[in-house]
Amino acid sequence: MLRLSVSILSVLFFFLSATLAIAASYDCDRLLKRADGKRINLLWSQPQGTDAQIAALCLSRIPMIKQPSFGGTTVKGVWTITSNEVAKAVAPLASSPQYVIDIEAWSLATSLSTSERLANIAKYVTVMKTVAATTPNSAVGLYGVAPFRNWYSAISGDPSRLAQNQDWNDQLQPVADRSKALYPSLYVPLPSSKKPTISQYRVFVAVNLVEARRLAGSKPVYPVIRSRYSDEVDISADFFAQMLQANFEHSFTNAVVIWIAAEQRWDTSANWYRGLLKFLNQRAADVGGG
Repeated sequence: MLRLSVSILSVLFFFLSATLAIAASYDCDRLLKRADGKRINLLWSQPQGTDAQIAALCLSRIPMIKQPSFGGTTVKGVWTITSNEVAKAVAPLASSPQYVIDIEAWSLATSLSTSERLANIAKYVTVMKTVAATTPNSAVGLYGVAPFRNWYSAISGDPSRLAQNQDWNDQLQPVADRSKALYPSLYVPLPSSKKPTISQYRVFVAVNLVEARRLAGSKPVYPVIRSRYSDEVDISADFFAQMLQANFEHSFTNAVVIWIAAEQRWDTSANWYRGLLKFLNQRAADVGGG
């Protein structure tokens, strides 16, 4: 029994050592260079992980400013913010090459009246005017605001639904014009009970990145993905690896932003971690080595 236990421990130690060795031995410059010659960085938007752990997985940090950091005032359920509050929140990032702002207080739901939707769009535009004046050299944009994300329209293939989606996105052009980059939300916006196929996800990515590029013009587009469904159930490692690949390989992608929930730890057994390793290992195989 003791001999068997020692053998099991030896196997586990070997597996752990091999995993760590793989994570620490990637040639990131080669792995992140797409077939078209462009380097597509993987950006890590959360505080989890040490700098060494992040670098070993070919990740680079990108700051994300979330809504509470701006302060603001809520009256009768409506959140407002002043230009001074915006400037104060983003000023420390003036030297950052890129960062993303996560404000979700102002709905852009299609169930709103046109006037309500346009009023909320104007609020985002006002924020971005101050942001651009305060951090003029940063590739900054709003998470998930432009383009408008609509899963069922995207995968439907219905020309009329896709045209309606374009009309909604046209309303967001002023936000794109005031942004230095676009950060479309390309999470899987479905519960785990409605798991999509990877083919459906690829269509969703393609439709949204085409719209993002249309709005952005020559500005960079950084899709944001996460490893959970909308009901907070983990996406499998295999599917997350394919999500990374779908966004990485699209010609309109300039970098991919990875987000995990605040309560998730830096965990080498987590699906997001194993999915990222699977993606990197596949990239290593594709380019002929690590």
